[in-house]
Amino acid sequence: MPILTQSQYSKITDRPYTALYVTSPESIAITAGTPISPSLNIAEISGNLFDYTGGSLKYIGIHPITVTIDGSVSITSTINNIISKVFYGKNGVVDIKTQIDRKIGTGADVGALAASGQFELVTNDTLDFFVDSDTNTTLTIEKAYWNIITVD
Repeated sequence: MPILTQSQYSKITDRPYTALYVTSPESIAITAGTPISPSLNIAEISGNLFDYTGGSLKYIGIHPITVTIDGSVSITSTINNIISKVFYGKNGVVDIKTQIDRKIGTGADVGALAASGQFELVTNDTLDFFVDSDTNTTLTIEKAYWNIITVD
């Protein structure tokens, strides 16, 4: 095993988790059946395993890890009676196993969802959050919170 610098060591030992939240609502134009990874206004509460750039969380640690991501999201729509969908993915590819759906009966009603996933990551891999709908619409991410926890 190579000798690690203090900076490298801290990236794998200080905080084996990351907590993030959306700082302000963000509207996303949706084409039904085409999941999109929106660029959200994100703030990190704790952790140092990821850099956030352009809608993705880039893993900056130096050793392969397995993480679980658990999150909750509040969504509104410009159209009534739609099914909103959230997913996670890795390196820009949707992981369909993480899909969670929520019907929004009245567009202005906030639909809350919780979704989870597990991913194996190596340096520079990205974790991604995707949204979609069964109808062309504009979805607004009103609030969101994610915990990313290292499991190995």
